[in-house]
Amino acid sequence: MTARRRGATFAALAMLCLAAGVWTGPARAQLVLNAPLERYTIRSFRYSPPAGQGWRSTEMEANGLNFVFAERTVPGAINIRADITLEAFDVPAGSAVPSARALTELARGQQAAERKQSLVSSTEVSTVPGRQGLQTYSLVSKIGEVEIHEVFFVLLSPDRSSYLVAKFATKEPGYRDELYWAQFYGALSSLGSDG
Repeated sequence: MTARRRGATFAALAMLCLAAGVWTGPARAQLVLNAPLERYTIRSFRYSPPAGQGWRSTEMEANGLNFVFAERTVPGAINIRADITLEAFDVPAGSAVPSARALTELARGQQAAERKQSLVSSTEVSTVPGRQGLQTYSLVSKIGEVEIHEVFFVLLSPDRSSYLVAKFATKEPGYRDELYWAQFYGALSSLGSDG
């Protein structure tokens, strides 16, 4: 199984766990929670994840990282309140990337198309205040009776040879008022590229 397919499989599994709200039973054995490192390198990109109680690293590969904000509820159960995936991609040779915004508009269209009928809403692409070049948009999808809120951030390397996508996902509609969102959003200031 390729790294990208493994990452997509894990992301889909994490989305289902977010929809369910609690990770228990046999699936729990597949989730390994480690304290995050202080800094990571994903190809030419660097990132320092949120610090604080509840943040855990779940998967690390050359092209991607996965973190969760989780809390123990009852013995043997973990409530995953937020899931973060960061993945770096090469811009295909010969592809013209006029701007980070154009790249993000394309990504937004692809993500919305993947969700088809489950897509409830989508925001326009905008630049993150104070972070020239970092673009963002949000999607809300419905899985069963649960709405999944996803916020995407896209950073294009200065030489336009690669880009990084950071996806924040939660089932909590009031996530922007939560400490874990503030910690995640604050950690975005550490995103950078040597490319």
